[in-house]
Amino acid sequence: MSGAIIALGIMISLIDSDAVLDKAAENGFFYRNVEISAVEKCNAPDTCVKIDNKTYSIRKKDSVKVVLTAEKEKVTIDITPEETFISYFLYIEHKSGVTRIQMKSRNIVIDQGVANIYRLQLSATAPQGPVILWGRTLKEPPVRPFSGSFAGSIDVLRKMYSLKPFTSDETLKDAAEMALERVMKEGLVHYSAKTGGIRHTGVAKQVLGENLYRAESEEKAWSMMVKSPSHFYNLINPQFSKYFHLQKEKDGIFNGVLIFSE
Repeated sequence: MSGAIIALGIMISLIDSDAVLDKAAENGFFYRNVEISAVEKCNAPDTCVKIDNKTYSIRKKDSVKVVLTAEKEKVTIDITPEETFISYFLYIEHKSGVTRIQMKSRNIVIDQGVANIYRLQLSATAPQGPVILWGRTLKEPPVRPFSGSFAGSIDVLRKMYSLKPFTSDETLKDAAEMALERVMKEGLVHYSAKTGGIRHTGVAKQVLGENLYRAESEEKAWSMMVKSPSHFYNLINPQFSKYFHLQKEKDGIFNGVLIFSE
């Protein structure tokens, strides 16, 4: 139960990757495991997006294909997987929260509560941890405002879903420090060949989650997090009652880690 919000190929301070991918989604491109680069001219098979008179090239980093068929009372999702990934998970963000389903077949049919679905997101487990592959918004969810701090914003968010606020847990500090060091040195990966993952810190918890981010402000990081069903899932997961948040700014970029536990 973890996720990373990534700048998708280049530093987020150079372009707004969310804006580029949102524009691409308007054109029917819903993949998220991509490289984005500013170019003079796009070449096939790149996907091209123009924002503020600048052209961006989007290129997939995997061969996974997702086909969604949306009807009034039924949504069908067909996946063509690749061997690079160990397992696949579908996150369904809806009026009551987020449901997480492990994809054990190439096809899934959702035929209940379709009218209440906001977003769908597909992630996969790779050697370096979870990777977001694809996402689709079916209808806009309610606003989840930033209150000026992560702690305050999370408290407000959990109250919206009738959940108790998190308590900050110092026993998660070592895990957060190791994760933040990994983010600063190696990028947004959940598992390092050198240091392992959060379990390798020796933290004695049965259930753990991890959200990573890099953004030009805390408010932007929050916005990205609540727009990603897999990250949102951790924030409102009733299994979690504790967390620890650690953040460091470098060269105008906020690098952050949230570790969650029972």
